[in-house]
Amino acid sequence: MSGSYRKEGVSTIVSLARGIESVARVAEGGMAGVREGRFFAASLDPAAGPEATPDPGPLVDLLRTIGRSLPGDVELQRMTLMAGASAHEIDFEPGARRWNEAHCRLHLTLRSTRTRLEVPLLRGGARTDDLELRELVEVAALLARPRAGVPRVATLELAPAVMAELAASLAVVLDDLPAGVRLRQTSHPAWPFDGAGAEIVAFEASAGGRRPNVFRPSYRSPAVPAMFHVEIPVGGEEARGEVAAVEPIGSARWSGGSVRLDALCAVDGGGFAARIEIPAAGMARLSRSPGERQWFPLRAGAWGTGAVVERARIRPW
Repeated sequence: MSGSYRKEGVSTIVSLARGIESVARVAEGGMAGVREGRFFAASLDPAAGPEATPDPGPLVDLLRTIGRSLPGDVELQRMTLMAGASAHEIDFEPGARRWNEAHCRLHLTLRSTRTRLEVPLLRGGARTDDLELRELVEVAALLARPRAGVPRVATLELAPAVMAELAASLAVVLDDLPAGVRLRQTSHPAWPFDGAGAEIVAFEASAGGRRPNVFRPSYRSPAVPAMFHVEIPVGGEEARGEVAAVEPIGSARWSGGSVRLDALCAVDGGGFAARIEIPAAGMARLSRSPGERQWFPLRAGAWGTGAVVERARIRPW
């Protein structure tokens, strides 16, 4: 098979670290393909790419607004806000396709000056309007009100950010998908195509099952089979947990039929960090918790819907 993929993009990146703001415009262009059975990649002049570079002014204002919203004993370690657009063109079989995409990403780390606990946060969407900032305020408030000890509870509420991390981690171990645990690929209106220009189709995963779409993390890398906009289905009547896992601290890890995750948790208005272990049997029986479904820029995209799980083990971090 022969063919080529081209990408040209431009982004505005606003950063804040140690009280210093910086603004940069980044333009990139490249092409890749398969020639005589071998993958190749090369950079291109991105001058012909998307012309709409985001105005840095609103991005700087948003960055400053976030910084001003923090309690006095919570500090912003670092923050990067990126917004941009890209144009894609591909002529691999079965045909050619051209499409444009917009993107916005927010990376930041909050630190409690009292406990020295650091919590990274990652949010994203097609535009800055898609960024959900209420959780950032909630995380900061929990860091400002640390709670000593880890309570013993029967039910644990998993916030959308935690559920999205669990879904993204499941997509990595798809060949060993635990029995009874469900994972499905869904869609996102802003990014309907995969790394080969094919439409992203919805399906429910199975252990060792086929992944119909491919992911291209960069034009410099070959496209690989992957799941997009993954989600752990949650049904049933709404419920609330005795303790809430609000924000993941690091990546979830599946091993021995259980998933382990460090997270910032909340109970009675106070926050604490905990190591959480949930058996596959618990992940197979989730109840829905109140709140809206949210998308997160994890791997090839993940949706999170609040859920309540039983049989979770919570230990001090």
